[in-house]
Amino acid sequence: MKLYFVRHGQSEANYKKIHAGCMDVPLTGQGKADAESAGNLLCGVKFEKVYTSDLIRAIQTADIALPNYEKQRVPLLREISLGELEGRTPADCLEQYGENYLLQKSRRNFGDFGGEDYDMHVKRVREFLEMVAGEEDTNVAVFCHEGTIKCVLDIVLQVGHWISIKNIACNNGSISIFEYKDKHWRLCQWNLT
Repeated sequence: MKLYFVRHGQSEANYKKIHAGCMDVPLTGQGKADAESAGNLLCGVKFEKVYTSDLIRAIQTADIALPNYEKQRVPLLREISLGELEGRTPADCLEQYGENYLLQKSRRNFGDFGGEDYDMHVKRVREFLEMVAGEEDTNVAVFCHEGTIKCVLDIVLQVGHWISIKNIACNNGSISIFEYKDKHWRLCQWNLT
């Protein structure tokens, strides 16, 4: 089985450079173009299932990229929850929380702000991977978020922590392909645009 993970197109939060996390924000015009580009890259691949995060930016991306497919919304695919930081600029967060904001952001630990920590996010993503690993489908499309896709990368490559993968590009509208075979996951392609 191959899983085609697609990061949502540019969202209003990406454009405004604010923290989104689990906040529901729509795509921009550029985000819709990102979704169309992803659809062009996926053209010719027949999918047995299509999953999306239940957040609007992932749903919109899926609807534009693969308009003729039924989609299943899965909350496990959400971006990490940032708690009180959602909807705010990094500068505003730094002003209010100081060095603790920078430290916890670098660790992907948002528990101090009422959100999730990195291990909680990885646990959700692992649960999704275990769910789909038991299916017989050949090609599965998954529309979600940068942090979620990087959790998959961490799980598959057994990196062990966000710090090791935080600077690896995962562009809006990009596709990363993972394969599950003989009870093992492997990375096939990363960040295709």
